[in-house]
Amino acid sequence: MVWANDLSGTINVPDDMTVIGGGIAGLAVATLLARAQRRVTVIESRHTVGETGYGIQMTPNGARILKRLGIFGHGSVMSADRIEFCCPRSGQVWHQLMLHGQRQDSSPYLLWHRADLITQLAERAKISGVNLRLDTHVVKVEEDGHRVACTLASGEIIPAEYLIGCDGLTSPVRQMLNPNSLPLYRHHAWRSLVPIPSSQRVHENVIRVLTGPGGHVVTYPLRSGSVLNIVAIKEAGRAVRRDLGMCFIPTGLVVREFDSFGHHVRDLLQQCKQFEYWPIVGPSVANKWSGRRSTLIGDALHAMPPFLAQGGNMALEDAWALSQSLISNTDIAEAHRQFRLKREPRIRKVLDHVELQGRLYHARGLATPARQAVLCSLNRLTPGLLRKRLAWLFDWDECATAVGTNSRPVDRS
Repeated sequence: MVWANDLSGTINVPDDMTVIGGGIAGLAVATLLARAQRRVTVIESRHTVGETGYGIQMTPNGARILKRLGIFGHGSVMSADRIEFCCPRSGQVWHQLMLHGQRQDSSPYLLWHRADLITQLAERAKISGVNLRLDTHVVKVEEDGHRVACTLASGEIIPAEYLIGCDGLTSPVRQMLNPNSLPLYRHHAWRSLVPIPSSQRVHENVIRVLTGPGGHVVTYPLRSGSVLNIVAIKEAGRAVRRDLGMCFIPTGLVVREFDSFGHHVRDLLQQCKQFEYWPIVGPSVANKWSGRRSTLIGDALHAMPPFLAQGGNMALEDAWALSQSLISNTDIAEAHRQFRLKREPRIRKVLDHVELQGRLYHARGLATPARQAVLCSLNRLTPGLLRKRLAWLFDWDECATAVGTNSRPVDRS
């Protein structure tokens, strides 16, 4: 393999690119680059794609990019009608957020099973000519300006002309660019899927949020209403830097964690046979986004707690922005500069609102009845206000933005 000459200080964007991570960000950016006639290889540690997972919400800003990838509305994906904010003790609805936009051409709010979405993304990647290398675990990444070397768990070293790290917060690319910068884990979460008998299925596609002191529970249907996705989140007693790892937890232990929420939440959680534990990090953005021949996107770049359901959506926005920067520039450094200039204000604004939403969901003491009163008054006096206040998030069209602009793009979907 012939490497570009780095002595001039300018490195041309190569045609051969390697992506670590076969998730939403990795498969999306690989597909977009392959469609622009780049040769792309995706390295994924799992032996297959799309085999497991739970629910994921694709808000309109992410749905627009899925549409451009050609997987809009495939399979058993559902379109959510509204979000209901409910009392955890009785289930009473305090406020309804209608999710359909005011424009007739607005993109929907989609409810996917993550495995189904990844499968669709992988199929699009293969059709576009992406080489998927599965069951390949990268443990270390080194960059010397002339090339990037990926060391595998097997000891094999894979060279790369250009590397995109999309494999989460423990990404070896992130660790290379940001040594000793492990994120803080601030919340515990438990996830489960409950089958819904055909006789009990309803035709309303509703996301329900039950908020309580120091935590909340979210439910919504998946796969044409055949299963109910349940996520229960609670603040950790103290933040820790180590990944506590995913594992399965008996239902009784999770029910006890939410005992103070009341009988409605308790009855809901008891429907689950078991839960998978999922540690959640606090909001953060990597200090260093790119090297000379490498860069980060998605969770590897920014920790995105799920309080506004933006993890997968920001990953898609990142994938679109980076691919367009690499395609439209001949110099890697300039492509990286434009990518960060375009994305950083948006990412930081989203993270600020995610943190604010988390505080609202987990309010304690006197703030708890205040939250209920505000939500109830919104429902009665200004039912459309909350949707309007989220227009900056949902109506954003990353595909229509220009580098350096902070204005809200027009919805062209």
